[in-house]
Amino acid sequence: MRSAAAVRTRTLSAEQIHRFTKLCGAKLPETVRQRIDHLAHDDESVRKLGVEVCTELCQRLLAYGVPGFHFYCLNRSASCA
Repeated sequence: MRSAAAVRTRTLSAEQIHRFTKLCGAKLPETVRQRIDHLAHDDESVRKLGVEVCTELCQRLLAYGVPGFHFYCLNRSASCA
């Protein structure tokens, strides 16, 4: 099992998420951005929020009949495992 420090270094901080979305021209829904900003002081909470948002999105897509997913985890597989 990985240490908490190892997991923290393998997740994106709120600042990194904002920078990444800006660089690729993506826009986060305002409610998601606000939730990330509220948790910005705690990287583990930001990671958990990301898993929660992604899980909800995948459940909705499966309900619409999407056959599967491919996740780009940016070499941070702990959130996808």
